Amino acid sequence: MSAQPQKKQSRIPVALQAVFLASNRGKEVHKPPPEKAANKVFFRNWLFQKASSSFSRGKKSQIIRTADVKTPTETKKRPALRKTDSNDNLLNPQAYMDAMLRYRGYSTKRYPTLQSGYYNTPSSHQRASYNIHLIGLIRRHDVENFQELMRAGLSSNPCNQYNESVAHTVCRHGSKPMMDVLLERGCDFRTADDYGRTPLHDACWAAEPAFPVVEEILKFDVRMFHMIDARGHCPLNYVRKEHYGDWIAFLEKNQDKYWPKRSVAKDGEQGPPELVKIGPHTRFVENPKDALPDDMAGMVAAGKLSPQEARMLLEDNDKTADMSEADFSDDDSDDSDDDDDDDSEYDSEDDDWSEEDEELGEELKDILGSLPKMALAN
Repeated sequence: MSAQPQKKQSRIPVALQAVFLASNRGKEVHKPPPEKAANKVFFRNWLFQKASSSFSRGKKSQIIRTADVKTPTETKKRPALRKTDSNDNLLNPQAYMDAMLRYRGYSTKRYPTLQSGYYNTPSSHQRASYNIHLIGLIRRHDVENFQELMRAGLSSNPCNQYNESVAHTVCRHGSKPMMDVLLERGCDFRTADDYGRTPLHDACWAAEPAFPVVEEILKFDVRMFHMIDARGHCPLNYVRKEHYGDWIAFLEKNQDKYWPKRSVAKDGEQGPPELVKIGPHTRFVENPKDALPDDMAGMVAAGKLSPQEARMLLEDNDKTADMSEADFSDDDSDDSDDDDDDDSEYDSEDDDWSEEDEELGEELKDILGSLPKMALAN
């Protein structure tokens, strides 16, 4: 008699399988399976997982230890030293300047730009002369074309509706040749935008220090260092940290030039800047002598009309105006001649009437003289 093959026992006990089947069929199971079958299955699975994880960790640690074995020729690399910034321990240029001014007898008081004569309303010609095309020439450092447009009859300091002028842009880019073009046109750098920033603020904000530009600004007004914008920041507060050393060296080098020593006891406290004594919107930029009409200036600044074409149009307009004036003067002369003829005729008529009046008067005298004689005769 052959033995029947035994069925392979499942990993899940039969009692626990019955509980699973009953739960899947929607029946409620209130009693756990007998003989703690569920606990045994959980413990067996947990033990198996723990053993497998410990085996994998041991294998990984073995690989790491093998990789850490050093050859006799291998040497440990020295860690690179961190480069220290030489400006980390430098004083802020504004703090340095305040200390220098106090030592040399000058005031360190700040003044709001928007409440001074630096802030003024731009003229219509200034706004017409401002265009992004003109600003693009500054950004590309196209000095030749920029000079040609400015000489065509644009304002000496074009600006937009926010009072941000070409002078601000030139100083922000630190371009001395561009600045020379503006100086040639008579630009006044004592101006401010709607945020209270002067061109000196922008010069301090430049990507690279442009001290020739700064020196030209200081020729207009060295007290511009004391003017603060809408946030209360002076120009030197705009200096980048990596340029602290350069600016401090510049201030130290030029302290005798711009701030010679003075005695507070003898000379008294330093007063406010000249433009602080007057209010805003009190100074206006005059149009240049060769100023283009506003509509034509706008086209030239936008690059839609070349300076040569603008001059040709101006010459044509001048010729047309001269011709119209000449025609008008000829008409006036003809009218005056006609008036003279009429007057002469009128005068001659007056002369004729006067002779007749004299003859009539003599006849009347004769008649009146004979009247008494006639009366006596009767």
